[in-house]
Amino acid sequence: MNGGQRNAVELALTPTLTWLWGPPGTGKTTTVSAIVAKLCGRGKRVLLAAPTNAALDVAVQSLLKRMPELANGALVRLGQPADQSLADRAEGRVLIDEIAAERGAPLAKHRVEVSGRLRELRRTLDALKPHQGRLTLEQETTRLRAETEIAALQAVVRELDKSLRDVRRQICREATVVAATAHQVVLETLKEISFDLVVLDEASMTSAALAMLVAGAGRGHTVIAGDFRQLPPVVVADTPAAQEWLRRSPFEKAGIATAVSEGRTPPRLAALTEQYRMRRRIGHIVSTAFYPESPLMTARSVARRPVRSRAPWASAQLVVVDTSGMKARTARRQGAFSRYNLMHAQLAAALVSGVSEQARDIALISPFAPQARLLESLLPEAHLDEWAASTVHRFQGGERDIVVYDTVDSGRGVSRLHRWFTEGDTGSEGARLLNVAASRARDHLVVVGALDRLHPPGSTRDPVWTFFAHLLDQATSLPWEHVPAFSRGVTERVTSGIDERLRDDIGRAATVDMWLPGSPVRGLIDLLPALREIRHDDPESEAVTVWVEPEADGHVPTEAMYARREGVNVRPCLPILESCAVIGDVVWSAGESLLGPYPGVVLRTEHRAFADAVRRMQRRRSGMAPGSGRLGDECGRCRRMLVRYEQTRTGQPDVRYECPACDRTILSSASRRRRT
Repeated sequence: MNGGQRNAVELALTPTLTWLWGPPGTGKTTTVSAIVAKLCGRGKRVLLAAPTNAALDVAVQSLLKRMPELANGALVRLGQPADQSLADRAEGRVLIDEIAAERGAPLAKHRVEVSGRLRELRRTLDALKPHQGRLTLEQETTRLRAETEIAALQAVVRELDKSLRDVRRQICREATVVAATAHQVVLETLKEISFDLVVLDEASMTSAALAMLVAGAGRGHTVIAGDFRQLPPVVVADTPAAQEWLRRSPFEKAGIATAVSEGRTPPRLAALTEQYRMRRRIGHIVSTAFYPESPLMTARSVARRPVRSRAPWASAQLVVVDTSGMKARTARRQGAFSRYNLMHAQLAAALVSGVSEQARDIALISPFAPQARLLESLLPEAHLDEWAASTVHRFQGGERDIVVYDTVDSGRGVSRLHRWFTEGDTGSEGARLLNVAASRARDHLVVVGALDRLHPPGSTRDPVWTFFAHLLDQATSLPWEHVPAFSRGVTERVTSGIDERLRDDIGRAATVDMWLPGSPVRGLIDLLPALREIRHDDPESEAVTVWVEPEADGHVPTEAMYARREGVNVRPCLPILESCAVIGDVVWSAGESLLGPYPGVVLRTEHRAFADAVRRMQRRRSGMAPGSGRLGDECGRCRRMLVRYEQTRTGQPDVRYECPACDRTILSSASRRRRT
């Protein structure tokens, strides 16, 4: 342990409240385990809590590494772990029901058997997840059977848990260390059981209200550990009380975060400053942007650490792919929800497909869940265990050798940048999110983003602005034009012969979905012969669907009307943020309208799982009237096609279908009646 960690341990031995500030990679969990070990050695009983199962398991593993002798019933882990290596440990049981089963409780033995079966079934579902959308009949049957059995076993678990309550309480009374999530602390099992020391790890992710309840399980000796510069608790409610007690962590509620920002040193705060995770350049940019009051130092051992993972595009510790010149479009999942950027995902496909076996440890992360799902579809099955694709929120606490951070927002399509990029003050969610994303990287951090929008000149020097300023100054630039060359043909930039290539792909496809913003869409006429050749056996859906933006008078473009008369399912939508086509296993995207006279940058990606994921992301109503085999969504008065209007107001989707002629007339008449 370094000097800062030893000082933190000594401070925490005093039987009062201690605050432990552990920025990324500084060994906070190691320090927590040392504190618990010291107090256990003095005969104290300890409650170890964390907000999530994953965070709790990390703390438990660290403690077992320091004190393996606890794994004989002295350390009890409540609930089901996220880390399955804690189950059925040969070195000694730690899960409460396994301990009860060893002591001869028959109900506990049955509970352990049921838990084991549930783990098997969940592994089965996890193995099928990469094939979602293209399961064979046998695989679909397996999935349904697994889900049905899981539901039945969960009901059994609930009944067993009721019967096992007294057994579990007795085991907890006899334990030296009880490990539980923050919410488990307030449940029946630990009711009226008191502890000499309460340690709440990852407290920055815990609400102030819940932290107070956890601390109440002790006699006053409490250690609150976390990093208030990382992500705060997730809260849906926006009432003043929710913002005060649920949105704020104990660090904010107690004034610790404010004091640090103002340059004051709070009493009983131990700050760790030596980090062991990030290479020097990555650590420096994270420290400069997010920890100016308590700068991070990179341990000497980091420079001596061998590089485990290599990729041809990760040539430096910091790499930036500036997509400003692509004019990539940001869209919304199903037209109304969270954001994704198809072109950015296609660049990620190029990066992932271009690595060799030397890239053993990679993470693709994004602030937006739809983009994370697209990135997840790109992971090769051979690397599902070592590689990861996730939102930043889900990946807090994780780390990888190589991290690719896709910012998604480009200012085109969805024109307004998310507040994560525009409100970057110290303590803002945007600054915390960017801090977490960057600090997950051990050896290489690759940032993909439209820097002309994310880092405009003349902005205030908040942490987000500072991060991007240092990134542009210190990172190696990888031009986006060079990225497709790494992909071994998976992603390519198409600069000529677009119509011919589209026709070739359509000729091999069973389904086609197109999203064409603006007018005209001249290329659609040239594709009609190929589109007419597609045959589809499902009477409830269309093999070909073309979404177009209506013109100012509400009519669809002339080329689209002609295609509709030729039997193509043309659907008007306003606005259309995407510019793309999903043709079988191939995804096309463009900066401007794909079939317009000037499509801009055009990318083509051939990847079955990715194409399936894009279809799910963009799925709207099919346009078929159920059971009729005929196109639906026509105006009942004038037979004109209804237009799908997609808007998002204050974060809530607003989707409606209207006739641009009749509904406008009705609204106008109603308005005149109100005036009279």
